[in-house]
Amino acid sequence: MTALSSISPADAVQPDAQALAVVPTTREPPTGVLALLPRDEVEALADLVAASKAPRTRRTYAAAWHGWVAYAQARGLAVLPADPVVVATWVAYLVATPTPHGRKRTASAIGVALAAVACAHALRGLPNPTRHPIVQQARQGARRTLHVAARAPRRALATAELRRICEALPDTV
Repeated sequence: MTALSSISPADAVQPDAQALAVVPTTREPPTGVLALLPRDEVEALADLVAASKAPRTRRTYAAAWHGWVAYAQARGLAVLPADPVVVATWVAYLVATPTPHGRKRTASAIGVALAAVACAHALRGLPNPTRHPIVQQARQGARRTLHVAARAPRRALATAELRRICEALPDTV
């Protein structure tokens, strides 16, 4: 079982298998209001928070969160709360820097990275830096730079078209 408590960047990059990557997972006694609650209830809360995201999402967020922590710490900047200008600069860095495997990052991967940062802030009741206009503009610029075309709205099938499709199906379907 995991307990929610204070977090350090070191805790944030060492995700527990049962906890959301950005949920505090330190084994130290809870602090703040959590210290006033029964330990088993705090652990039950941690389990529910961990269950709120699929295991693959937790792993993906953990990797993205690790990238954010490394970026901020390498520059001597605060990990939490994140400054929106620094987050926007991180987006530019992600666009300009290949992955460890030498591939260009996708707009989707950058979106996931921003979602991990947003999740970390939300879980701690901090303002979401990814909603700041500078971050939104950086994300839109990344999408344009990475040539992600906006999709045209798709037209739904008309009733007559759907009937023709169904009539063309074999009787065994």
